[in-house]
Amino acid sequence: MFERLQKWFVIRSYARKLRTKLRERYGVAGKYSPNQVALTVDKYGFNKEWIRYAPCMFCDYPDLAKYDAAVVSDYAAIRSEMAKRFFGGNASFTAADFGRKPAPGPSVSNDGGTIPTEAMYGSGDLGGGGGGEG
Repeated sequence: MFERLQKWFVIRSYARKLRTKLRERYGVAGKYSPNQVALTVDKYGFNKEWIRYAPCMFCDYPDLAKYDAAVVSDYAAIRSEMAKRFFGGNASFTAADFGRKPAPGPSVSNDGGTIPTEAMYGSGDLGGGGGGEG
């Protein structure tokens, strides 16, 4: 139970804070390079316990396959999990989609985890402002 909660908080920090730092450093983008994600994680001291999630959230498959073959084996499963958690099951999300209001729908994911809702974030923004950029 504690591990699931810790995992949720780490992943949420990637969705909110890592996304913000990537945008500050490299601008708004639909994807970032695995190197950009790794450098930003290191520079700002993000928790690395669930680090395999960060590139799957912010990088595309072909770039990641060239960079880290070990993460590639988890890519589809992690993308699916993030899609359920943040995007109502739509796995075609991009890095730019983090921070936009979540689509209306269920407040509990298929695995029993909570999907971010407007009630959790006030404005519904997953990452501290912005919203409709893209």
